[in-house]
Amino acid sequence: MTVRKVTGSADRKPMKPRTRLSPEDRREQILDAAIVCFLREGRFNVPLNEIAREADVSRNLVYHYFHNQDALLEAIVDRGCTRFHAMMEAVPDTTPEETMHALALCFVRYNAENAEGVRLAFSIPKVSTRIAPHVSAMHELIAGRFARAMGLPCEGTVRTALLSASEFMTNFVRGAGERLSLSEEAAAAMIVEVAKTAAEGAVRFDREVSGS
Repeated sequence: MTVRKVTGSADRKPMKPRTRLSPEDRREQILDAAIVCFLREGRFNVPLNEIAREADVSRNLVYHYFHNQDALLEAIVDRGCTRFHAMMEAVPDTTPEETMHALALCFVRYNAENAEGVRLAFSIPKVSTRIAPHVSAMHELIAGRFARAMGLPCEGTVRTALLSASEFMTNFVRGAGERLSLSEEAAAAMIVEVAKTAAEGAVRFDREVSGS
């Protein structure tokens, strides 16, 4: 004879109450959970149900905001770029040296804080190709801000030189990774020197070419 245990309400595990969030905050929560999963797994093709568990929401709710992994990844990239642009644009225009140092320090700190995610993104060809337009826009922003700090128009040879300097900065911080946080000031100082040398070299080149 089999005796079945009758489960009463007292034996049931109580459900964890879910905090009511605005749609914007819930979306941010899911994005944060996705980043945790990506970094933990070392890959981006993490099942959405795993992200739902990390966010403590239903899988259907994740699908409500992001219909697939590509949409989720695009939203994460967009958010990261928006935050970076906002940080750089928030740097005030003071003296050229102070402004360039503040810009470089902002750049270093952003990359230090997101070093693991940046390294992961660039290690996967499909993802690095997808974020290429965002990286190009970032280079344009950096070149424009440094040119403005030095009182130069971001065009012609100066723009080309500063875009190249920005690419160098990106490769440098990507290679340094978490070590950036050990010496942010030194990294920022080096970036300023690279930008100044590139822009000043471009100005000298233009003068020699024009004969002035």
